[in-house]
Amino acid sequence: MLRAALSACGSRTTRLIQPTPSNFSTLHFSPPTHLHSSSAAITTSIPSLPSIFSEFILSIKRTFQPSLLVRKRRHGFLARLGKCNGKKILKRRMNKGRKNLTA
Repeated sequence: MLRAALSACGSRTTRLIQPTPSNFSTLHFSPPTHLHSSSAAITTSIPSLPSIFSEFILSIKRTFQPSLLVRKRRHGFLARLGKCNGKKILKRRMNKGRKNLTA
């Protein structure tokens, strides 16, 4: 039954979105205007950098926040069976002989 469900996956065509030159024309990078070309202005601004970024550094959150419920919903067996590419993943893992098909 599982193999029949895996082979019942229809083929879909997808269109890749290509970046256009108009997207890149809006990005303009200009040098900061508040800094002068003298070395005195650069050396006086260096000690103030840690105080500027200290609040930002304290607010950084780690990217991996483990949750078993979210993991099962995203990578579980029923999530794989519900999608065309997920069925292909299960089929590949079954053919390879994996003990665990999903998370």
